[in-house]
Amino acid sequence: MAWSARSQEGLALAATLAGDRGAALATPGLAADAAAELCSVALALAQLPRAERRARVTQLLQRALLSGVLPPPLPPPRALSLLAPQATALLARAWQARAPLPRPGFVAAPSLLALLRRLAEQQARP
Repeated sequence: MAWSARSQEGLALAATLAGDRGAALATPGLAADAAAELCSVALALAQLPRAERRARVTQLLQRALLSGVLPPPLPPPRALSLLAPQATALLARAWQARAPLPRPGFVAAPSLLALLRRLAEQQARP
């Protein structure tokens, strides 16, 4: 069976995220006839110097985001926590739980909130 480039890149990204350099830990769980081809991108990444590997992983992530394989990233947790008062209670609690506490007395300017809301809405559109 031939594995698509997207499958090979997906395994490489998953291995990178898991800290599994070259997909060495994933390989034993794959069918013997599929492992070499499926892990080829992960193995190639493992051979690159750190700066080149980082650049290549960034390219793979960007391609996955642009192709719709990965969902767009959420705004930073701090930005979402500022928008929490305008969200549903359940969503607001989730956003605030992930964000660091603001400094005492901090009040976001209305213009900042408007900008964050517009950015979040743009990211939410397909």
